[in-house]
Amino acid sequence: MEKAPTETYDVSAAAKLLGDDIDKNFAFVRDNFAFDPYVGCLRGAQGTLMTGAGNDVDRSLLLAALLKNSGHDVRLARGTLSDTDAARLLARAQQPPVPRPSSDLSVEEAAAITGLPAAELQKLSARAKSIAQEVGQNLDARVQHDVDFIQQKLQGAGIHLEPGAGVSADAVRSHVWVQVQVEGTWKDLDSSFPDAKVGQRFAEPEGDAVAADSLPDDWYQTLRLRVLSLGPGASDPDEILNHQFRVADMVAQPVDLVFAPQDRDDPLAANTFQPTLFAGANRYTGTNIELGPTKAAGDIAGGMLGGLGGGGEEEAGKESEKPLPKILIEVTLEGPGASPERITRLVADTSDVQDSAQRIPEMRDQLVSLYEFVVAVGPVPSQWVGSQVLSFFNQLASHDEKNRMVIPIDLLNLAMAATQSDRRGDQPRRYYARPLLLAQRVRFRHGPGGRLTFAKTIDILHNRVEFLSGDALAAVRQGALETELERAALPGLEVLNTSTVFERAPAGLVRVLGPGNAAELDKMDLRADAKARIAEDLASGYAVIAPSAGVQIAGMPAVGWWRVRPLGGETVGRMQSGEGQGMVEKAITEGGKYLPSAYSAAANAYCKHVGSTGGWCNPCLIAGAGLLGSAIGVYGWAIASGWGAGQIAFTLGAGAYGAWGKGAACGGWAINSGQSAIAQ
Repeated sequence: MEKAPTETYDVSAAAKLLGDDIDKNFAFVRDNFAFDPYVGCLRGAQGTLMTGAGNDVDRSLLLAALLKNSGHDVRLARGTLSDTDAARLLARAQQPPVPRPSSDLSVEEAAAITGLPAAELQKLSARAKSIAQEVGQNLDARVQHDVDFIQQKLQGAGIHLEPGAGVSADAVRSHVWVQVQVEGTWKDLDSSFPDAKVGQRFAEPEGDAVAADSLPDDWYQTLRLRVLSLGPGASDPDEILNHQFRVADMVAQPVDLVFAPQDRDDPLAANTFQPTLFAGANRYTGTNIELGPTKAAGDIAGGMLGGLGGGGEEEAGKESEKPLPKILIEVTLEGPGASPERITRLVADTSDVQDSAQRIPEMRDQLVSLYEFVVAVGPVPSQWVGSQVLSFFNQLASHDEKNRMVIPIDLLNLAMAATQSDRRGDQPRRYYARPLLLAQRVRFRHGPGGRLTFAKTIDILHNRVEFLSGDALAAVRQGALETELERAALPGLEVLNTSTVFERAPAGLVRVLGPGNAAELDKMDLRADAKARIAEDLASGYAVIAPSAGVQIAGMPAVGWWRVRPLGGETVGRMQSGEGQGMVEKAITEGGKYLPSAYSAAANAYCKHVGSTGGWCNPCLIAGAGLLGSAIGVYGWAIASGWGAGQIAFTLGAGAYGAWGKGAACGGWAINSGQSAIAQ
């Protein structure tokens, strides 16, 4: 399967298209990219190209990268704008983004890329558009219902949404631009101002100029990921893995965290787990988590999860009865001009397991997990998502066991849909000043009858969108959209999501708690962990809308609530685990195969365990495509029509969606959906 055009998201491809003409490259960045007034390097060159917008630093990095690709010597200068020019630059931020160029292809060109007959693509396209229309209508209706509900409840409790503080000229006063060497002289290129000319500067340089690929550390926005172990009775956790990323380096990169069992022969009976972080082509390992007496440790090289499957029976009397630590993930966002923001998620906790002999088996069930992260820094282009989908199919067909790491398609769909501008017409100008951070967790374990099962959580870790107008109601709508998208990403399944909770909760039991009003929690019949997280939200300045008692979803108890910041309207739906959505479990029959995007190494190991050694057969391809198809309606809702890379991938996914719904069989292999949903 060939690749689709890449100029809208690949810097080297864009540089090749533009050539080495300085004026042409300068005009391209100046005229085709909106100005977003955040602080520091957030997007980098590729992120700016992909999103069609950036601040002075990121626009300069894009221009520098384009020119450097064409053989020019470049550097960055920094100075301070006058009050007048700072105000002018902030005014440019009010201008809407420039429409992105179309990458539409003819049906014949799309057929050449996919290898499918044109007539078949036409049929699949019609199905794809039908799915997208249905999903879009349902999404729009649910989002509007959520916005009306939240607004009504807040007003009834005397809590009023207030406009956010907006952005002042101080945010753009410190200013960065490019300098290019021409015949031994450094010439200024400031693409931030719409009327700028080659050679014109708007501030005097301060200090030494810096190379575009070696900016000072304090220019960057960063994300630090830590894995922590909190022993029984301890107040301070032990750090067992710690890595800091530049956010700009995470754009368009797969980032995965696994707790790798060190027993390859029987991972689900291992007593030693090693937290391992994969970022692009890099791998970082942490300190082992020891659960009890260990077998000989196996080498995990050759697959992200080592092996996965088989065994699971415990030998009586072999397990330790000692209390086990809690394992947590902590994500901290930092950057110039902003306070650190910290997000914590619980990975494993057996403190409520009364039978000491079951603590280690339960801990294993929780640790055999894969976390996948997606970082979005602005609108995610459908062309790039389409390229990732095509890459997914290509990797499936390649039989390459060592290079099967792609960004999870369902998270890409969610990111793309969440970052698109509101489709209802003239809406407030918005942008991301910090990254949109999405995660999904997949847990593997032995289920009833010896079947291997997996459970999946989709989680919005950080989602604040800035509105230049400070429009609080627009921010509420954005939060409702993102929460509903979590639910829409798993169509046809009963998921544990905030909107689902409120559908089940009697209207008379819904309570509204104002910021700081944690005392009212004593009157609510909720789980202790849910009360603790609601108390954290209230202490952080959020209002909370929650049922006074939990509900039942798929036979499981569930607690969910809306948290809303009255100043500015920041909104998100939360569940008792702290995550955005509960876990949905599917069962894999004995002899079955399951292939969800980035966990293909685990599936490959499982296939080998059950005796398949002939590479990927047709059911694996269909199953992998089916995972893509499971979120295809969200994808279609977010993209425009036309045969670009996004539409090609969307159409393929819609076809796979049909195959997934019917099930697949080949040589006795079968894949069936499970029937239970699990609350974390």
